[in-house]
Amino acid sequence: MSQYEAYQLMVAGAAAMAAVLASNWRGLLWLILLCADMLVTGAYWRAGLPFADFITAMFDLAVTFVVYRYGRWRWEMWLWVMYQFSALVSIADLATSTLAPNRVSRDVYSVPLEVVNYLAFTLIGGVSGFAFRGRLDISAYRSWGRVWFLVHPLFREDAAAEKRWPRRSPRR
Repeated sequence: MSQYEAYQLMVAGAAAMAAVLASNWRGLLWLILLCADMLVTGAYWRAGLPFADFITAMFDLAVTFVVYRYGRWRWEMWLWVMYQFSALVSIADLATSTLAPNRVSRDVYSVPLEVVNYLAFTLIGGVSGFAFRGRLDISAYRSWGRVWFLVHPLFREDAAAEKRWPRRSPRR
């Protein structure tokens, strides 16, 4: 495991703690899936096995399909958009390694993939943190109200129809 993967796993661990505290079990499952994707494709790449670009692209496309198929909430659809970009980068890496081998550095593709992973972990951790904040409802967390006001419409289906922000999430 590289140091970059270790840093990503630390960020994923922080997001996982937030997901467990907020009882965001869907977020925890997505974190497990994303970490498994990252670790399996990274191990396959480092092992020097053939068609590593193809395997990475297929895993990213599989994660994209699973998120699209089983995603329910708006934040999960943002995760889907992020992994569409990740799959696009992986397919571009596959195309350049096939058509023009050794012309483009591997870093050109690994950096956007790592950025997508960090954004996905931050998204899941942020959603879980806001859900945990809503459960606490104590004065120490009232300063987050301004940030919550800006971020809230991105993750709610019915945010545009409401005039006031509810204190707790509506019952299903």
